[in-house]
Amino acid sequence: MNWPPNPKSWIEFPTECLWYLLPNAVFHIAALVISFIAIFALRRLGWYRPRLLTAMIFQGYLLIAGMIASGIWSCTIWGRLYWSVDYTSDFSVFFPISRKLIDYSWGANYSGGLNQITLTGLNMVWLAFAIGAWLLAFAATRWTGRFRQNRIGEQDVGEQPAISISIS
Repeated sequence: MNWPPNPKSWIEFPTECLWYLLPNAVFHIAALVISFIAIFALRRLGWYRPRLLTAMIFQGYLLIAGMIASGIWSCTIWGRLYWSVDYTSDFSVFFPISRKLIDYSWGANYSGGLNQITLTGLNMVWLAFAIGAWLLAFAATRWTGRFRQNRIGEQDVGEQPAISISIS
């Protein structure tokens, strides 16, 4: 097996976060479109709770959380627990690591592999990263919702002066 001589370093973290955008932006846009369709269908059924803005904010946060998780994945997992030949961004919040990704090869002497871990074990590590990204996106979306509600409340109350001074 041709193990990589140098796993990704933390200096490459920002670049690895940005590499997540290339293949995975398509999936995030598709998820946003699917959520729009679901929201419009629910509205036609008379359920007005879901909001388009909240879905867009969540997808934005999920994209950012996925970028961060991908950067951490690239710097801690790839090249240490496994090696894939065509590495752009193996991590996705939607899909686990597949055997096809690991077994892909370029010629007889250049292929990927696992380093003292099973594919199931690697996917358990992936699951921890993916759940972390989803939870971060949910928490950030809820925080943004609370922040927006507080700002709306401040605008209503903000018309009255906080301290009134009367000059007699």
